[in-house]
Parts: sequence; structure tokens; C-alpha cells
Amino acid sequence: AGTLAERARAYLHTNCSNCHRPGGGTPAGMDLRYTTPLAATNACEVAPARTLGVVNARLIAVGGTDPAARSMIIVRANLSDADSMPPLQPRVADAAGGAHRRVTRAMDSTWLVEGNMSSMPAAPSR
Repeated sequence: AGTLAERARAYLHTNCSNCHRPGGGTPAGMDLRYTTPLAATNACEVAPARTLGVVNARLIAVGGTDPAARSMIIVRANLSDADSMPPLQPRVADAAGGAHRRVTRAMDSTWLVEGNMSSMPAAPSR
């Protein structure tokens, strides 16, 4: 189960960090592994290489009324075309975006309130 913040990080680790990590084979400089401190992911409030028409897009947008609408990690996870992430085809996107919006809210409200990125939960001990 875990907290919403832990589940959000687990989602990014499971679905994104295979490629988005040092030496992962993608030109994007993100490191979305669970154990990477959020401040070191190079994703929060970072402008993406491609915006796909999203105004004021960020890899992970922080703050505002709907950061999920500007977060390319969320936008691309909700696509079912060649721009979708992870790049698995065929696929069915989360049309309502509910799960992905909850992930973004968790990152925004739990980890990034007032720029406090140090509050991200530590990885569970094994």
C-alpha cells in the first residue's frame, strides 16, 4: 500500500526509470529511480525538449491550479499514440487521467509545497 507519495515514486520507478536513469539510453536527463532524491531527479519545473503543444510545459510541473495539465510525464502517460510514455503499443490510455493526476498531486502537495523537496519519503529498507 504505502503513502500516496510512496506510490507516486513507485509508479515513476516502475514505469519510467528503466530508461530515465543514468545510462538508461534516453537523451532526457531525468533520473526517476525510487531511491533518487526528488531534488536530484532533474524533473521538477524543468522545461521538456518537446512540449506537444502544452503551454508552459514542464517535465513535472509544480503548483498552480492544475499542475498535471502542464506535466509532460502525466500528459504523455495519458496518450495512446507514438508520443506516449512508456512507449508501449498498442495501449489504452487512462482517459480520465485520474491515476496520473493523483500522482502529480502527491508530488506537488506532499513533496514540493513551498519548494520543500527534502520532505520526499526515503526508500523503504530491504
